[in-house]
Amino acid sequence: MGMLFAADSIALTSGPTDNDKYFFASYMIDTLDPQVRYTGNEFLSDRNGWTKIEGSFIADGTEQYLYIGNFDHNPLVDTLNVFDSTYHHLNPEFNWNYSYYYIDDVWVYEDTTVSVNEEPSANVGIYPNPARDFVSIELPPNYSQVSLNIYNLTGQLISQKQITQPNQNILITELGNGMYIFVIQNEDRVIGRERVVVGR
Repeated sequence: MGMLFAADSIALTSGPTDNDKYFFASYMIDTLDPQVRYTGNEFLSDRNGWTKIEGSFIADGTEQYLYIGNFDHNPLVDTLNVFDSTYHHLNPEFNWNYSYYYIDDVWVYEDTTVSVNEEPSANVGIYPNPARDFVSIELPPNYSQVSLNIYNLTGQLISQKQITQPNQNILITELGNGMYIFVIQNEDRVIGRERVVVGR
């Protein structure tokens, strides 16, 4: 499963018949490189819950269309056979050949908190997530003068707090329910970043 941001519409109009269009679509997959991909090792097979897929990329400003789906040829993907007793095809082997995915709550936004002075390898922990009244910040042992900046999804700075201990609980009771971006900074360098859901 992936997400492709493209400047142009992908029009499947290479042939007069539906089969021509299908083969053209399969051929085009080789030319598409989605910016966001599901990177987990498990099959997306949860029938009751939801699986969050997220990512970020540097846009070039031409993006107009968003495509969500599988961008790999069948020989390049693995298969999980799940029998559906409610579906009966004249050819029994076809009972195993289909899957349907529901996609909901798609967010696309500009991340204005990105910093060029970022250390993605820093071992910073922010938990629990989702959070209620506080979060625990776990820092590497060699950091000082650390601050927690909390942004909303539009990039507006909502709150700023100082962290004075390697492991510290931070009250967030002033935040309403929703998703926020927690950014940990050591002076002018970003050492940690996490999207945190606040819910009570």
